[in-house]
Amino acid sequence: MEIEGPEYETAALMGSNCMIADIKAVALANDICNELGMDTISAGGTVGFAMECYEKGLLGEDFPIKLNWGNAEAQRELLQMMAFRKGVAGKLFADGTKVASQKSEKEVKICYQYLWDGTFGHQSFRFFNYGCCYGSC
Repeated sequence: MEIEGPEYETAALMGSNCMIADIKAVALANDICNELGMDTISAGGTVGFAMECYEKGLLGEDFPIKLNWGNAEAQRELLQMMAFRKGVAGKLFADGTKVASQKSEKEVKICYQYLWDGTFGHQSFRFFNYGCCYGSC
């Protein structure tokens, strides 16, 4: 199967943000999002958030997906579940990081919010106009 390679922020958020170094795995995650009509930047930020919550033990020991950093297979599984709001994981993370942090049974204080839900693949603090836009929520 041939698919297009990911764009910069997709590579940053589906790859580095989730500690996935395999560009083919990132391209597959990109393709899943494209096929399901999901924004890759928001989805990558949400999956990274989910992995952070999992690694910190905030999702509980019986969470259905092993969302360890770098687990590309789990990333693809979570993307599918989010798209269809399937299962505990899909329902929890389908609406992004802000809603997931509010739905969580445990208090989650690691969610960074900007004007909209999610994060970015560039250093917005270096540009004054980005900082004003992203930081004014």
